[in-house]
Amino acid sequence: MKTTKAHFKIFETAVRKWATDLGLRDWEIFIKHEADAPDALATLSKNSGRTVWIGLAQDWGKTHKITKLAMQRTALHEVCHLLLYDLVEAAKERCIKDGEIEELEHKLVYLLENVLLGDAE
Repeated sequence: MKTTKAHFKIFETAVRKWATDLGLRDWEIFIKHEADAPDALATLSKNSGRTVWIGLAQDWGKTHKITKLAMQRTALHEVCHLLLYDLVEAAKERCIKDGEIEELEHKLVYLLENVLLGDAE
């Protein structure tokens, strides 16, 4: 099945909503409706600095049902990858400074606290 411009609009809106709700203000996010995303419903690719492209695949194959909820879940999935980006990258490093993983973990925990309970007073 192929995603349409209407599906892309739902996806794009959901990416922006989740990025805002999860406090990812330090990222510049570009969103595209891409022709080729082999074996993926969507993709996230990082450019230089804090710039990323999130792409919705045009072809979802025959096994995935394309619905509004599917667009929203796929958008959330990609934004969660972005949320975890710094932690994953730090974990890949051969030489991690003492406390770096814990610092990134706490950054994520505080962010989740603010999302789930509202910003601190």
